[in-house]
Amino acid sequence: MPALALLLAAGTCAPGADGRPGEPAAAPAQTAQPVGSAAPVAAPVPSAELPAQDELAALRATLAVRDAEIRKLKQELSVEQLRRYERERQWLEYNRWLARLPLGEAGRNLVFPLDPSLIPPESQPSFEPQSKPAPAPPAPEVVRAAEFVSRLNALLWSDGIRDLSVLEGGRVGPDLLRPAWIGPVVLRRVDGEGRLAGSLFADRMRLECSRAARTVTLVLESGYEQVEGSRTAFEPTGRRILLPLVDPDRWLEGCPELFAADQQLSARDDGLWDRARVKQALNQLLAADAAGGYWQIKDIGGIRGAALHDVQLLALDASGRMQRLAFCDTLTLRASLSGVELSLRDGAVVRDGRKAPFPEGRMRIVLPQAEAGAFRAARIPGFAEPDLLPALVPDAGAPTAQE
Repeated sequence: MPALALLLAAGTCAPGADGRPGEPAAAPAQTAQPVGSAAPVAAPVPSAELPAQDELAALRATLAVRDAEIRKLKQELSVEQLRRYERERQWLEYNRWLARLPLGEAGRNLVFPLDPSLIPPESQPSFEPQSKPAPAPPAPEVVRAAEFVSRLNALLWSDGIRDLSVLEGGRVGPDLLRPAWIGPVVLRRVDGEGRLAGSLFADRMRLECSRAARTVTLVLESGYEQVEGSRTAFEPTGRRILLPLVDPDRWLEGCPELFAADQQLSARDDGLWDRARVKQALNQLLAADAAGGYWQIKDIGGIRGAALHDVQLLALDASGRMQRLAFCDTLTLRASLSGVELSLRDGAVVRDGRKAPFPEGRMRIVLPQAEAGAFRAARIPGFAEPDLLPALVPDAGAPTAQE
């Protein structure tokens, strides 16, 4: 028994490498590894166990690589686009120069060889430019109409009218010396943002104006208006476009030939009538019958012959309150079967703040209770002779014929 105890003690305390007694041997593993086999590999640590800082740094590094790739691809794309644009420009330039070659009829089926020396000189096609006849100059009527178009657009622009312009003027008529209209004409309308809102086409266009109302009217005849593909024909009397609050004298100076002869710039007063007396006498006659309202002359710009010019009239009710206002360039009076008739030309009526031109440039006021004898006794133009003799006024050249 003592010998067995000594052997067991020697096994548990094996000597070390230096011959000294070593430490007690470690307990053997529960599963013995066979001799010559590899050591077991350690299990990988899950990604969830990585520190949050390391995972964020890895994501940032990945994004940086992606951003660098995107920048590189964008740069390559821009370079390729520039190259494509340059190729297209060169191709267009090549075709432009190719179209300029004076081939003519002889070069329609011309074949260009790779080496021009292969074709004898006498067989080479001639590229000398052929003489072309000079184009015929435009007709004087067309040139004159183009001048009117430029003047009209300049007048529209200077008067602040931006939604209307004249594109084509055709020619002047009826003849070159006495033009009264231009046509066929094309006018364009635009909206407040400069976009096309419609077009107007007319065979003829002439102008009318009213100095008293300070308006100019574009009169379009035999045409139509086109808006968004829908075409609307003009009325039989034509289409009238009113330009309010403009200076008619400027239009008469710029395009006098497009206005009627009686609207030309000339003297509006021959000096033979006392305008203050005529105005007072005429207002007394107009107010004689005020049961249902009456008219009153506010101002007379001039009297020439039997016509009153630049006249302003007020329409009053029975109590004297103003209902509407009328302006006209010319007013004439004459006796009719229904009493006395006032004929107003080239003007407009203002009612409730809105100005509307006379239909077809004319307006009639009939006084059924008036008597022509009273107008003769009051010496009203058209019913009596002037206050002065024409010989007393050196520049009085207008006749006094009644309308």
